[in-house]
This record gives sequence, C-alpha cells and structure tokens, in this order.
Amino acid sequence: MASLATAALACERTLRAIGARHPDLRAAVVTLYRHPAGDRRGHYAPTRWTTNSRDLAPASTTPTTLDEIHLDAILLAEGPASILQTLLHEAAHSIARGRGLQDVSRDARYHNRTFARLATEVGLAIATAPGVGCITPALLPGTALRYADQINDLRDTLTLANNAATAAASA
Repeated sequence: MASLATAALACERTLRAIGARHPDLRAAVVTLYRHPAGDRRGHYAPTRWTTNSRDLAPASTTPTTLDEIHLDAILLAEGPASILQTLLHEAAHSIARGRGLQDVSRDARYHNRTFARLATEVGLAIATAPGVGCITPALLPGTALRYADQINDLRDTLTLANNAATAAASA
C-alpha cells in the first residue's frame, strides 16, 4: 500500500546519510505535505519539535528540541534527485545554525555568501537570483554519485505523487 509515512521514512533515511557526512547537521524531524502557498520546495525551522525519546537524547531526562525540515509533497512527483537537492539545501541551513553562522538576511528572505559556501560544501551548485541572493539550482557533479544509495532507496520507496504536481505538469 502506498503511504506518505513510507515516503517520509525514506526522506529521513536520506537526511541521516547527509548527517553522517556532515556532523554539524542538527537533529531534525522531516515533515512532508503540500504547502498551501505552493511557493516553497522546502523549509528549515529550528527547534520546532520537542521529544523525550531516549533514542534521540539518551543522556537526558528532560525534553530535547528538534529542528524541522519540511519538504513540499510536490517533490514526490519530481523524483529522488529533487528530493535530495532540497534536503541538502535545508541541511545547509541546519549546518549554519549548528555552527552559529548567519546564512540568511534578518527577514530570512535572502541567502547570503555564508549560505552559498555551506550549500557548496554539502554538494549543491550555486547561482544568484535578484531578491533572494544565492539559489541552489542543481546538484554539483559527483553529489548524486555520493548519494547513489539514497537516490536508489528514494526511487524504490516513493510510489506516491501529489495530484497538484500532475495537474500542474499537464496544464
């Protein structure tokens, strides 16, 4: 049976693989739904969740906060490379927070040079766009190869696509 939970688990496995390569990646919950505004492929939100799970905070008896990495469900129709690209983009924001770096403007609308450096570090190509600063239009050569197991896992697992994506493609 196709399940959004199955898709979210595959995205979580991919995020863990990113974290294995980038130890500054903060612990996060992956959320997957169709954003009503339709203008975001992903979003990073620090300390959005709380857990008391011993698996996530074994030395602690107090609740631990977790960040949120949101992926828009439209990515399910675009395929594994788009999901990886968006997870890496949001991971760059998480790494910036973990290192105490300012990677966006005060209103969080403009990606700065720090973000560009971190995005390149995680395997993303960089371009500039008026009004938003640095964007991440593609994976760098070699990134897909580095994450080939995760791309294959996503391809094998993702059997669901949001109808909004299908409708937009045929319009």
